[in-house]
Amino acid sequence: MLRTPLPRWLLAAAVVTVLVMALPLVGLAVRIPWADVPTLLSSEAARDAMTLSLRTCALSTVLCILLGTLWRCCSRAATAPSPRSPAR
Repeated sequence: MLRTPLPRWLLAAAVVTVLVMALPLVGLAVRIPWADVPTLLSSEAARDAMTLSLRTCALSTVLCILLGTLWRCCSRAATAPSPRSPAR
C-alpha cells in the first residue's frame, strides 16, 4: 500500500508550530540558574504554587469527568427510542 506524501504547506505549518512551542521553553532553559533549582523548588512560594496548580488540575479533571458523564447520559436519554404502545 502506497502512502501519498503530505503537502508541503502542512509540513511548513508543523515546523512553525513546533518552533512557536519550543522557542519559549528553550529561552527559559537558557536563562534559569541551574545550580539554584533545588533551592528554588523547595521554597515556600514554589510549594504554594505547586499546591495551587495540583488542586486546580484535580478540580478541573473532576469537573470534566462529571460534566462529560452527565452530558453523555443526557444525550443518550434524549436519543433513546421511546417505548411504543402495544398494537390493538
